[in-house]
Amino acid sequence: MKLYHKRVVRPIRVLRAAACATVCFNGVAQAGVAFNGANARITHDPDVGAVTTDKVKVESPMPLSGSMVSYYYGLGTLTVGTGTSTAAASAGAISNSTTVGYTLAAGTGVSQTDTGNTMVSYADMVISLDGTWTATAPSFGPSATGYTSFTLAGSVGPGAGDFAKAIVNLRWTNLAKTIDYRTPFSQTYNFNSPGAFAQPVLSSLVLNGGSLSTGTAIRISGTIEFQARDPGNTEISPSDFEMSAAPPTSLYHGGGDANWDDAGNWVTDINNPVPNGTGQRAKFGSNSGTQAVS
Repeated sequence: MKLYHKRVVRPIRVLRAAACATVCFNGVAQAGVAFNGANARITHDPDVGAVTTDKVKVESPMPLSGSMVSYYYGLGTLTVGTGTSTAAASAGAISNSTTVGYTLAAGTGVSQTDTGNTMVSYADMVISLDGTWTATAPSFGPSATGYTSFTLAGSVGPGAGDFAKAIVNLRWTNLAKTIDYRTPFSQTYNFNSPGAFAQPVLSSLVLNGGSLSTGTAIRISGTIEFQARDPGNTEISPSDFEMSAAPPTSLYHGGGDANWDDAGNWVTDINNPVPNGTGQRAKFGSNSGTQAVS
């Protein structure tokens, strides 16, 4: 079973997810923000039901998204009995005047292959993210939003007991994590039926009333967990992951020749679906590379 940060569906892939979480402002007012630093901890357990030595990768400090490696091979392939599990992951920070947060590199994912049925349970990869930014003059926003979007896609294998799961818990808070600037995002996605699937998800809510005043810190943190269980061969992966602070954003899911002005080609829950207004953001998921935001 494998989890990947890419969008192309392969026959043996159980789940691939594209995710992003952002805090945004709409650009009507000037904004500023200072990046204080972030880190990521990535843990790979090939078989949670067996006594194994987990692989752990720590990114501290986390690089900016433009400087992150494609993905870490260091998590590697782990063997339990005759079964194997392979994982790779890398996170990068996004920090500019309109958007702050995280993205995951293409290739991030976890897989489990257990044709001999010697593994006890599912493979698990957990990505923990934690970072802070401080609003500078005149403010961050308006209109600031806490935004997350991702696509869970792939296919579940035909074996009895095959499944893929994603567990996402994200928060946008003050520095001490005692105040939530928007409702936390906490969801579990289960895929148990054999065959292909694709499930886009988007959540965008006003952040702290729409802006962060000068000197106000925002802490963006959370975990993204992927599980893959495969008596044969199963994968799960996230593509186009982003967790951040950004302007009101609409996610495009129409085809290459679809009509921009057709509201049915956009997904959003904070502004008019078609992003034609000043300061509104449009996000386009890719088929093989990184996402595009305009």
